[in-house]
Amino acid sequence: MWHVGIDLHREFVVVAAVNDAGKVMDPVRISCQETGAILDVVRALRPFRAVIEASGTYRWLYDLLRAKGTILLAHPLRLRAMIQRRSKTDKLDAQLLANLLRINQIPLAYIPPEPYQQLRDLTRGLAWFGKQDFGSIENLVRDELLERLSHYRRRLTILDEHLAQVCREFPQVEALTDIRGIGLFSALLSVAELGEVEHFRTAKQVGAYAGLTARVHQSGGHCGR
Repeated sequence: MWHVGIDLHREFVVVAAVNDAGKVMDPVRISCQETGAILDVVRALRPFRAVIEASGTYRWLYDLLRAKGTILLAHPLRLRAMIQRRSKTDKLDAQLLANLLRINQIPLAYIPPEPYQQLRDLTRGLAWFGKQDFGSIENLVRDELLERLSHYRRRLTILDEHLAQVCREFPQVEALTDIRGIGLFSALLSVAELGEVEHFRTAKQVGAYAGLTARVHQSGGHCGR
């Protein structure tokens, strides 16, 4: 079994490996664009398991390699707390990861399943969007869109704070928000539209008033329910 350490950078990766017998593969540096070359290196080491240090850009490499072998993710802060080094290079980093993996001393980080990763990508997308260079004119459009979104978020925050104050005047809102699927605005809307519930005699009257009960409309040969 080969134990592979991969030091990932923005533009390149450095791959080092050691097997169970202690045989060492010389570290190699490969451009991130050359995914075929990366796959060629790990295929030659089958069976293998590999470790990548967690970063904001690790996912593409994880997805590329996970069908070829076991891929682990190292927790960077715990990893640094474990080791003290006088020298640091990309090749030494990759070799260190491989050696720690061989002796099962990698501090592991969480790897979210694909649906959660997609959600992360979606929620982090605005930060990525703001850093992209689309050209002078397009950048003006980008900044305008981001500023509009920021403006609407500020306005929504002010509105939410106001609604929270309004809720104190209507304690029934707290009971409504305990119901799954009803948020603050929906609860306030229900309270506002129903008014004082004391003027309803039964729960059925509340349902009928809200338009939630079954109705029949019959005319001639047509009957609608």
